[in-house]
Amino acid sequence: MLKIEKISIIDQVIQSLESTIESGEYPIGSKLPPEMELSKELGVGRSTIREAFRMLQAFGLVELKPGKGAFVKNNKRYNLENIRNWFVEKEAELSDLMEVRMAVEPLAVKLAIKKGTKEQINRIVKLHDQFREASEKGNVIQLAELDENFHSAIMEATNNHLLIKIHKLIAETFKEYRTKSFAVPENVKDALEPHEAIVKALIEKHEQKAIDAMNNHLRISLEDIEEVVHE
Repeated sequence: MLKIEKISIIDQVIQSLESTIESGEYPIGSKLPPEMELSKELGVGRSTIREAFRMLQAFGLVELKPGKGAFVKNNKRYNLENIRNWFVEKEAELSDLMEVRMAVEPLAVKLAIKKGTKEQINRIVKLHDQFREASEKGNVIQLAELDENFHSAIMEATNNHLLIKIHKLIAETFKEYRTKSFAVPENVKDALEPHEAIVKALIEKHEQKAIDAMNNHLRISLEDIEEVVHE
């Protein structure tokens, strides 16, 4: 397997496991080594291996069977047709999640301006810069991770513990969506430009601009879902 480099640990682990699967070392239907074994081999924590398995499942490469482990499902990631089928299957669930996001995230940017510290706002800006860099490289794994971190950082800047808890529940459910969504190049651009507007409003401490930018971002995200489903 590939050695783990000092960049993004989870990203490197996913790439290492993905490369191993694509090489045919573990044929379709075979079981991957257990978390403990991979943890020792790659020099990372078991939680990192667990998260990597979940991302690989989102890519359609792995199937996780409770109590049994991770099994190779495919040796190549989902193609666009498979992504579309997943969006069709999850359309109702995604619609419900977007309705909740549309209620809490505009409030979050408003509170982030009112209650966020300078350090918290700087973290949001930094994550956006990293997202922009990842978009130039087309790194789907990193984009999904940074998008989640970007929205989480906004929530943390509200310093409202209830909102943060609600967001954690949403983010957990949205993990697979983010991975599949950013596999469609147009969706990356559709996220990048609204992120720019949100960050600009946060820096300027302009509440209404921030709310409008977040509403626009979520509206575009919902349109992206509908476009994939009904294309």
